[in-house]
Amino acid sequence: MTETAPRTVAETGASGAAPLAGLRVLELGTSRAGAFAGAMLADMGADVVKVEGSGAERAGTAGRVDWRRVDRLAFDRGKRSVVIDLVLPAGQDVLLRLVGWSDVLLDECGAHVLSGLGLDDEDLLRRNPELVHCTVTPFGGTQTAGTPTVTASSEELVVQALSGNMDLTGHAGGPPDELGIPLCDLASGVYAVVGILGAVVSGRQTRVEVAKMDVAVALLSYMAVGYFADGDAPTRVGTGHSTIFPYNSFPALDGEVVVAPFTQRFWRNFCTATAREDLTEVDTYKDFASRLRHKEALLKVFEPVMAGKTVAEWVEIFRVADVPAGPVLSVPGALTLPQTIERGLTPELTLETGERMQCAGSPYRFHYSDGTTFAPEPTRPPGPPGARQPSWWRAQTSPVRTPPCPSWERGKPSRTRRSPTHRA
Repeated sequence: MTETAPRTVAETGASGAAPLAGLRVLELGTSRAGAFAGAMLADMGADVVKVEGSGAERAGTAGRVDWRRVDRLAFDRGKRSVVIDLVLPAGQDVLLRLVGWSDVLLDECGAHVLSGLGLDDEDLLRRNPELVHCTVTPFGGTQTAGTPTVTASSEELVVQALSGNMDLTGHAGGPPDELGIPLCDLASGVYAVVGILGAVVSGRQTRVEVAKMDVAVALLSYMAVGYFADGDAPTRVGTGHSTIFPYNSFPALDGEVVVAPFTQRFWRNFCTATAREDLTEVDTYKDFASRLRHKEALLKVFEPVMAGKTVAEWVEIFRVADVPAGPVLSVPGALTLPQTIERGLTPELTLETGERMQCAGSPYRFHYSDGTTFAPEPTRPPGPPGARQPSWWRAQTSPVRTPPCPSWERGKPSRTRRSPTHRA
């Protein structure tokens, strides 16, 4: 076990208790979706132990950025870890004892891998009758004929393509684009957390199945309902909207500005702010449907107007005029925005090397009825896999002997299911 301890309320500086303090989570074989779920649980105070192999690594190490290190900082914050060689019987024994210690098992291994480790559903029920087991896979337990073969490094792209999300992304008339973030992975992690907490509240031994393809299709949401309602397939609209115009980005002198006048009042305000109040009296543009039909004509009116001022000038003009609008920021721009900093979303971590590095923080803020609050402050992730194996594990070679019980496993308290109103 590495020396990174679970977070405490004192370490976070919060006056209230972490909502998931006391919940024990075992994270096994995870890529970004499961690791993101584990990070969110750790943010809320769960004791998350990540099981790693000594040769574990993620794809994407080429270029000037070591993406293995980046992923570790992004997805393994606040966790503990243990390096186990699961090929060895002694390693499998340690894993089984960890399962008995846990309230939650979170994995992306697949049923065939778990079965080979003695962790099929019957084994889990026998070893831990209270366990919540959450499994995250690309397509779930029932794959139909023709389902593509994917790997951990390719499934995000393939799921985006299969689910229709990629076809919705990009400029009208142009090719489909990959989303800027791995949304299917990250959303699957969020769904996994919600499912886990629902199972914990239920108090029943539960297997929560999260399929990334299912999540990606569920995210179609109102797009799917609209298609079922009228039979028209949604199309790519760039920064625009399928039923409202203006509702898009405009080039300014030094960048891009988005405007969203999605009510008649905002439309009138927008026309006033751009010195085109006359358009509010033109029947051709009297309502949403009319403006959408004459979108190209309106673009010719507003694009030269918007190009005549800077982004900052337009943002201030629209603020005063009460028009929803904002600048299109780069990632560095978003991370240095005063709102971002004020909300504590770029905390700084001290790594094992003494180096200090910032990361994206947790959006959770808990305000309890007794007046106390809890806001997570991520602690550094464990060191690289294999770098700091626990002393009781390093000497294990074939023939093996069972390693002694680690200190954190001794004398574990009995578990009780937590109600939604529990406070640690």
